Amino acid sequence: MSTPTQTTQISLTHRLTIVVVLVSVAVLAPIIGSHQQWITGPIVNATLFASAILLKKKEWLAVATVPSLVALAVGLLPRQVGILIPFIILGNLLLMKAFEVLKDKSLLGGVVAASFLKYLFLAVASISIAKIFMPKETVMIALKMFTWMQFATALAGGVLSTLLLKRIIKS
Repeated sequence: MSTPTQTTQISLTHRLTIVVVLVSVAVLAPIIGSHQQWITGPIVNATLFASAILLKKKEWLAVATVPSLVALAVGLLPRQVGILIPFIILGNLLLMKAFEVLKDKSLLGGVVAASFLKYLFLAVASISIAKIFMPKETVMIALKMFTWMQFATALAGGVLSTLLLKRIIKS
């Protein structure tokens, strides 16, 4: 029989392992997806949705933050887009929180609503910030990356995540 300390430790170790795996998948997504947003985006968003299901809120920050910072650091995101990183992180956390709140009422509804909220937040932020602080040639890149494509990739990531998690839970 395990003591409460051992049980807590195992639980913490298990959750930290999940954090490391999800962050690793999200960081490696650009390599897996050949730097294509329509491949990379769903993979990263799937890790966000999975985090909202599997992890505690305090553990979400690593999954919401690290992939964007690594992408910027290694040049996968244009440097001029770096100004949007705090908004990307907030958008990720918004997606996770909205999904956490709504998933029990309707899994698909939670995915759609959370995806739309992330898209809306990033679209407003990117349009506002890009037009003020970015060179004209970068504005179009930012608007393409952070408007409708965010909704599509978040939606795909939510569906991917819920399908995978359902399959894992069954087996």
